[in-house]
Amino acid sequence: MLYRLMRTIRERAEDQASKRTLSEDKATLSKTNAPVVIGGTGGSGTRTISRILTHAAFSLGENLNVANDSLDLAAFLHHWVPQWVEAGGQDLGGSRQERMDRHFLAALVRLRGEEPQEKDNWLIKNPRLMFILPFVNRHFPTFKFVHLVRDGRDMAFSGNQGQLAYLGSKFLDHPVDKTNPVHSAELWAKANMEIHHYGKTVLDGRYLQIRFEDLCHQPQETPTNLFHFLGQKGDVVEASAEITPPSSLGRWKKEPSHLLSLVQKACQPALDAFGYESNS
Repeated sequence: MLYRLMRTIRERAEDQASKRTLSEDKATLSKTNAPVVIGGTGGSGTRTISRILTHAAFSLGENLNVANDSLDLAAFLHHWVPQWVEAGGQDLGGSRQERMDRHFLAALVRLRGEEPQEKDNWLIKNPRLMFILPFVNRHFPTFKFVHLVRDGRDMAFSGNQGQLAYLGSKFLDHPVDKTNPVHSAELWAKANMEIHHYGKTVLDGRYLQIRFEDLCHQPQETPTNLFHFLGQKGDVVEASAEITPPSSLGRWKKEPSHLLSLVQKACQPALDAFGYESNS
């Protein structure tokens, strides 16, 4: 009861804070190209993709955190993504869906500015966007999505378990422990497989999946393919200089075999689907 009351108060405050109407925000955003969206499970390396795309004249906006995530979208995502996930990835319906629409477009106007340059190339980088792709697609039916995947075993042993703590119990339909690498592996597998399926079946030619390991090991080929997918010219040499393989790459190999066996079992179908071999 208290949670619902606080949510209602917060939603009313957000409504009052926006002086523009939904139609006004739609008209403003219609002046620009559809965005490129970058997503992946938290800690996959999406920051590197955003840096690469700055070398193809893509704008990230100015209000960013250290990971290049859009802070203009932060409050929207924190509030609405859990509700969208809890609803099974379906429209929320009625006034609640209208508020979600309005808050999303208002956040994007803040990101782009109230007078965006026509035909400007822009991107939205925040890992949580991958959980609401059907919602984004409804608003921008020509947007392109870049899906970065990193080995689920590496992700399971990462110190970045924000998504697991924030969404895990709703997304996996069971209680989760953010310190449990098996739960992290389960989230990685389910999230990435669902997003990959949606990308291939719905977005089709507007979807590009990149493995972080390929990005690290093929620092010129991968940006070249990325620029080609987006239909933009970019400085591949300068872009490749943004790629620095982290010391954590392949960290799963140092974990105890009994724990690693449990993690691998939890995400094996997804590892196979994304081309990760058992000992690679």
